[in-house]
Amino acid sequence: MKRHALLITLITVNIAIFTLAGCGAKTPPCADPKSIDLVRQIFHDALQKQAVASGLDKSLADQITSAVQITVTMIRTANRDDKLDKYTCEASLEAKLPDKLVQTIGNTPVRLSELVEYEPSGGHLKSRVQYTSQTTDDTKQHLVELRGYAPLAEVLLVFAAKDAFKPEQPASPAHQRFPVLDKYVGLHPTEIFKEPIIAQRFKTLLSANYDNFYSNLSVSTTLRAADSYYIGSGCAPHSCGTEEAAFTIDKGGLGVYAVLLLEGKQFKAFGVAKMASLPAPLLEWVKERGGQLE
Repeated sequence: MKRHALLITLITVNIAIFTLAGCGAKTPPCADPKSIDLVRQIFHDALQKQAVASGLDKSLADQITSAVQITVTMIRTANRDDKLDKYTCEASLEAKLPDKLVQTIGNTPVRLSELVEYEPSGGHLKSRVQYTSQTTDDTKQHLVELRGYAPLAEVLLVFAAKDAFKPEQPASPAHQRFPVLDKYVGLHPTEIFKEPIIAQRFKTLLSANYDNFYSNLSVSTTLRAADSYYIGSGCAPHSCGTEEAAFTIDKGGLGVYAVLLLEGKQFKAFGVAKMASLPAPLLEWVKERGGQLE
C-alpha cells in the first residue's frame, strides 16, 4: 500500500496533569490506570493540535478516537527514581483500526511509517513510546509526560484526511429501527453494546471518555428495566466507590444518557446540559454517591 502524502506539522503537546485524591499520595506506576488514562488523553490532545497545524479540521481527532480503539500495551518500567518518586516507562501505543479500513489495507504486513508498524491479523497500528509518571512537590497532582507519539498520530491523520474514519450517514427513519433490548435484561450491562446502534450512540455521546466509561462497567450487576428506561451501572475492578459509571437508554430510542464517577468525587454527566436534567434513575444513582445536582 502506498503511503498517502500529507504534511503533518508536529506540535509538542506531551504533558497531562491529574489531581490526586489527597496529600501524601504515591506516584502511580507505569501500568497504573491513572497513568494510562493520561497517556491516552495526551494522545487525543496531540491529534487535535496536529490536525489544526496541518490545516485539517479539529474534529478529525474526535472522529479518530471514536472509530479507533487506543490502547497502551507491552508496558515496561525502564527506571524508578526513588528520590524523585518518578517512573520512566516504555510501552507500545496501539490503534485498532475499523474493520472496513483493515479490509482496504489488505492482509499484507506493511510499514506505514518508519516508526509505525501494522499487524493485519488484528488490524493494529503500533508505535513505541516513552513516558514518565511523577507527582508535584506538594504531591497533589499527577504529571505524565509522553514522547514518541507523533508518528502514530501522523499516520492516523493521513487516514482521517482521506475520510477513513468519517461516520457513516445514518439510515433514514424508514430503514433504521431501534433494536429490541429486552433480551439483554438480566445480563451484564456491557452485553447491550453488541448492538451497533447502541455502541455508536454511546461512542458519539462520550467521545474520548468512552473507553473509561466501558471499563467502569466491568464489575456490575445485571441490566434492568424500569419505567421507560433500560438501566446499567458498575465500577472498575477493585475501584468500586471511586471509579464508577451508569447509563440509561430510553426504551423508545429517544435518548441515551451516562454518568461517570472519577476518583470518588468528580461526576461527569453526558446527554444533558446540567446534572439536574438527568433521567430519574441516574439522578438517584448520583444522589446515592453524594453527588451535587446543580
